[in-house]
Amino acid sequence: MKSLFGTHKGKDVFKLTLKNSKGHEVSVINFGTIITNYLVPDKSGKPRDIVLGFDTLEPYIINPSYFGATIGRFANRIGGASFSIDGKTCTLAANDGRNSLHSGIEGFDKRVWDIVSESENAVSFHYLSADGEEGFPGNCSADVTMTLNDNSLVIEYSATTDKPTHVNLTNHSYFNLNGSGSGSVEGHLFTIHSDRITENDSESIPTGKILQLAGDFFDLKSKTTLSEKLEKYPGMDFDHNYILGGGYAKAAEAFSEESGIGLALFTDQPGVQFYSGKYLDGLKGKGGCSYNKHDGFCFEPQLWPDAPNRPDFPSSLLKPGEKYVQKSAFVITN
Repeated sequence: MKSLFGTHKGKDVFKLTLKNSKGHEVSVINFGTIITNYLVPDKSGKPRDIVLGFDTLEPYIINPSYFGATIGRFANRIGGASFSIDGKTCTLAANDGRNSLHSGIEGFDKRVWDIVSESENAVSFHYLSADGEEGFPGNCSADVTMTLNDNSLVIEYSATTDKPTHVNLTNHSYFNLNGSGSGSVEGHLFTIHSDRITENDSESIPTGKILQLAGDFFDLKSKTTLSEKLEKYPGMDFDHNYILGGGYAKAAEAFSEESGIGLALFTDQPGVQFYSGKYLDGLKGKGGCSYNKHDGFCFEPQLWPDAPNRPDFPSSLLKPGEKYVQKSAFVITN
């Protein structure tokens, strides 16, 4: 199903709704290829919209929390808002202190994408990012396909370039398995299948050190609630890159006993950013609700933060003749 959602800079923005046989519905707009709704039946059969967002286009144009968006060219942070390729320095917008966050002022999340194809359960988008856009070199051609299968939303990304550049794409959906506007996710049970993280400095930029997890705050190998962690370690919170083992596999899981809805992330990426929604501060969302601290969480599959400045990290450098590819899936486990 396709309907007009608004216009931006003279271009039509459409909402496309995908459906499957299990009663799941995912709506996505071609502005930022943003996932606006994800309806899943709870344990009593009542549909719950498990992603945070807005009812109209206008707040998505601002969208300070990046609700539901495709992030690019480079997801997460780049230290000093710059990097060098072949001895040439590329300067980005410093929109997170002195650093670049999610590619600056108008990244892929603020662009109207072309709708390439659509069907009842799948849609494909294309965007050509011009040479120099937000400081990134090269004309970068990006594609995103979302497919709603029986129990999962599969997201496949690809990109090519005509000059060496850095590419790291992800989806920035905030989930609340009790439903958008239902309050905190602190009672959700979380598991992340990782025993290492990249250490952050005070600006959330990796120091280069890899931390081994063994029963500390960041250790989520065993199922635990967010509230348990926060109560045991006052002042701590989550916005960190967890290192994954490689190959397409289950990376992270969440479950709500209240709704009976579970969510698992599968990905082929070497990292996943677990973000607890700690910076949400009353933003008005769907139905006039307020999204406050910990009212949603993100599982963001990715290459590692600040990879353009860290030759020892998995490389994000994309060269002409090469193709960036990524496959991730949000799987409903109830």
